[in-house]
Amino acid sequence: MLLRVYLLWIGIASALCALAFFADKRAAIRSSGRRIPEISLLALMSLGGGFGGLFGIFCLRHKCNRRTKFHFRAVAVLSCVVQTGLLCLILAKEEGFL
Repeated sequence: MLLRVYLLWIGIASALCALAFFADKRAAIRSSGRRIPEISLLALMSLGGGFGGLFGIFCLRHKCNRRTKFHFRAVAVLSCVVQTGLLCLILAKEEGFL
């Protein structure tokens, strides 16, 4: 049960994060409209949207400047590592290894 809830959470958070990256990229291209604050994008990645953040950075090529936006890559990768570690712990607990 916990595994399903966790995977649902990660899936929803990643989808929301990818959509936020897409909306911000679109607003940046149009030079009109409201941009999403960087702290909101970082928070979405930290709260489970790391995989959606990586999608936004590498596939949408948004916030991917190596010099000024390095913290986006760092937070996305760190978030994915933590999420994968939690998934491994949940799987180990459900299989009875812990």
